[in-house]
Amino acid sequence: MGKVMAAITQGITAEMVAAVMAQSLDAIVTKTRQGMITGWSPVAVDMYGYPPEEIIGRDSSILLPAGWESEEADLLRRAAAGERVAPYSTNRVRKDGTIIAVLLGMSAIVDGAGTVVGVASTSRPLSVGTTPGADVHVPQEDRERLRAQLEQAQRLEGLGQLAGGVAHDFNNLIGVILNYAEFVGDEIDAAAGVDGNPRWKAAAQDIGQIRRAAERAAGLTRQLLSFARREVIQPQVIDLNELLDNMASILRRTLGANLELVTDLAEGLPPVLADPGQIDQLILNLAVNARDAMPDVGRLTITTDRFHVDRAYAAEWSSVLPGDYVRVTVADTGTGMTAEVIKHAFEPFYTTKNKGEGSGLGLATVYGAVTQADGHIRISSLPGDGTTFTILLPVTNRSVAEAVRATPSRRIPGSHTALIVEDEDALREVTRRLLTRQGYTVITAANGAEAITAADSYQGTIDLLITDVIMPQMLGREAAEKIQRTRPDIRVLYMSGYAQPFLASQGRLDPGVTLLDKPFTERELLDKVDAVLAPQTVGQTA
Repeated sequence: MGKVMAAITQGITAEMVAAVMAQSLDAIVTKTRQGMITGWSPVAVDMYGYPPEEIIGRDSSILLPAGWESEEADLLRRAAAGERVAPYSTNRVRKDGTIIAVLLGMSAIVDGAGTVVGVASTSRPLSVGTTPGADVHVPQEDRERLRAQLEQAQRLEGLGQLAGGVAHDFNNLIGVILNYAEFVGDEIDAAAGVDGNPRWKAAAQDIGQIRRAAERAAGLTRQLLSFARREVIQPQVIDLNELLDNMASILRRTLGANLELVTDLAEGLPPVLADPGQIDQLILNLAVNARDAMPDVGRLTITTDRFHVDRAYAAEWSSVLPGDYVRVTVADTGTGMTAEVIKHAFEPFYTTKNKGEGSGLGLATVYGAVTQADGHIRISSLPGDGTTFTILLPVTNRSVAEAVRATPSRRIPGSHTALIVEDEDALREVTRRLLTRQGYTVITAANGAEAITAADSYQGTIDLLITDVIMPQMLGREAAEKIQRTRPDIRVLYMSGYAQPFLASQGRLDPGVTLLDKPFTERELLDKVDAVLAPQTVGQTA
């Protein structure tokens, strides 16, 4: 049953289930230990006929033929106890009432501490005539190949979970460092203008070093979030050939004069749906990786073409669904990789370079960007024989839209009242100071409950709610919804460095949501505030 068939022999994390759902050939259904459906994969939609909004939150018994309730109860009990429920044939009911024979397996979903927090089932339709309850034989070769693919996915998912959590914590710290350095820098500039002491110039240079170090740290956390697929993306319809043409000059500068860049871009290439910034970054990262593998002379070849994945290919590489893709290959004539290096190449901080020559995040970021675009990436390499990265990105049936010309930011006068909700004391104070010195009236709260109380007790108009997304006891979105019930005209700006699971569907920002990424500078904060307030302040339409 593809990658998930191997997964059902062991407990898997909730994050891994979510990552596998989007690409599995099997219908995946996640449930609470009591059987309430919490997750519903795209294949489950096709197989059972229910869209996610109709099935999530309902009891899984809705999929059972009449009189089969005891079977489901027994499966849930066994899986919740950590027992492996091997694939077996059974019957299930579609939305239209049709009874179908399926191959079904079930396993526990565990958290980082190994505690069972839910159950995942996988199913695929069987041919007519299969006896319900019969065991199904899976060839040993397929089991071993799929298990190896699953182990790599588990390892990368576990590292991604760790990396995302670390990045979230560091984003708050970096935001404080960046903005307090800005405050001190402003005071130094003011003092230097008064007495002209040359020591102020040296102090200003020191502050500049702090800023630059914090900005580099912010760049590292963004790469970690990209690898972990926790970054909120803004996908657009992209012509990859046009994107690669526009990148040619920067790629040549990156490679240097001793390395040749060759492109072979297929005509009539269909568009893909992806975040253009992420695609730019992944191509650049692959170019840097190739450059470092070709210290003397060499050639980097980038090709594009249309590629159809049939069921045979999908069965061999279980993370790929059948369908039409744009294939991008990035091949170098460098030193190549061993099988052991390929095995770990996408892991964060894994590097074969000398100390100080690389962060070990370049290929990890590539992996995150490709998978977040619902794509697939493979490495082909031998020592001394160069390396080829093959990327598959799904074709979209949407047309490439006309580029929207950016309009200059219009600074909104600070005669507004803002309610800031942030559980990190230092960052809450930073945000308050940034807005106060622009003329805003600011109310602060340390959590959602405090914010609701503050909003209820404040007698004047509150124009803007700026809230952290992830807070103890109450998430920012819940707090915003409760405040909007009594103040329907209030505008909301969310801020987070780790908002993807809470404000986005499949990593894409939900409609009507404005997000300020942490860490942020004063200008970034004010630009977002302007964007949120502008429609009601300057008479523009949203």
